[in-house]
Amino acid sequence: MKNLDIASTFLKFGDFQRKGHMEKELDPRQITRISDENSPYKSSSIYLTFDLCPSHSLDMKIMKWLEDNKAGATFFVNVDWLNKNKDADLSFLTNPQFTIGGHGFKHVDTLKQSNFQQSLDIHMCYEELSKRLESPVKWYRVPFGHPTETTFKQLNKLGLKCASWSGPVLDKEAKEISQKNEKEYQAFFDLSLRSGDLLILHANGTGIDTIEILEQLKEIAKERGYTFDKLPNV
Repeated sequence: MKNLDIASTFLKFGDFQRKGHMEKELDPRQITRISDENSPYKSSSIYLTFDLCPSHSLDMKIMKWLEDNKAGATFFVNVDWLNKNKDADLSFLTNPQFTIGGHGFKHVDTLKQSNFQQSLDIHMCYEELSKRLESPVKWYRVPFGHPTETTFKQLNKLGLKCASWSGPVLDKEAKEISQKNEKEYQAFFDLSLRSGDLLILHANGTGIDTIEILEQLKEIAKERGYTFDKLPNV
């Protein structure tokens, strides 16, 4: 496996470790897990995160499930999605049970953007969410999970943490996914799930069996003593 000097090497497509069916780039500046010493919460916290990629939908069943189960969560909001759903019930954006992160102004793979386009997209996303929200935005998830050096420089300038995720994408089918979802996430739950993990799902109407997966996670959490928390806005 190639040993990258992350601090001085430009991370190009292809120069990354492969993990899971999304083959996302693994860089130590992407946060996939919050270790106990860095968490203001219990050491048994599991972090549910939901992407809101561009669609004309918000899955209110997920909101109800989270509220009914008093489960903390973090939503990564794409501004294009926000504009398409301006007439929906967006009260979750200011619910103290949740934290909100950015997920791009446009949902574009950074590998298809110039350095200027990347920086502008991140900055516009941050400015728009900061204008609309009462609490500060401290987290960002790169669309398609492909950060570059430009990405990290811009996030650092804005004081944003780069959130990735542990394990597979739990509830989505896409052309990037080469294995059947259920088999992979079941193996992850059985063998690899640990406290502090960031788990990725979707709340924009594109998730498959999202509620069923959450119910399964609820049983696992009960069995193993985990709690569901939002990412800390610090």
